[in-house]
Amino acid sequence: MAVYYKEGTYTASILSHTFAPGKFGVQLVIEIEPFVDGNIYKRTVFLPFLDEQGNPAKYADKTIEVLQSIGYYDDPSRLDNQSANPISLVGTEITAYCKHTGGKERWYINTPREQVEREVVDKNTLRKLDALFGRQLKKPKAATAKPALAPVQTVEEVNAELAFEPELNDDVPF
Repeated sequence: MAVYYKEGTYTASILSHTFAPGKFGVQLVIEIEPFVDGNIYKRTVFLPFLDEQGNPAKYADKTIEVLQSIGYYDDPSRLDNQSANPISLVGTEITAYCKHTGGKERWYINTPREQVEREVVDKNTLRKLDALFGRQLKKPKAATAKPALAPVQTVEEVNAELAFEPELNDDVPF
């Protein structure tokens, strides 16, 4: 698939999904339709479940995370259209991400991430910060003025200075 979409995040809709065996194992293949300025082209997201030996795929945990992020909490087999009691994700609006790799588009389904909790800084530490850096932050930045250039002298003025002889004053006591 040639590069059409720019790298980045897109709102998209799921068009279809099915399981497909491949040379890397069994994966869930989801066809999506990114919405961009009226130009809509189908794209495919591959979510691995089993590797070629039938074991959980290396990124199967990410596949589970993606499915849960779009609201799917049931047996994976029910996502297959040929299942006895299939569940359809068609029409589900998702946030997809396009990445360019080797001159091709790679599509992923974004999963929301929880915010990392940060510890609160205690008041003593904040006072120490004020003591150490408060003066520097409050001090206005000195304006860097260009040094004034001496006025240019004419050749006559320079010669007059060189020819100047101070007056001798005999009243000086030393």
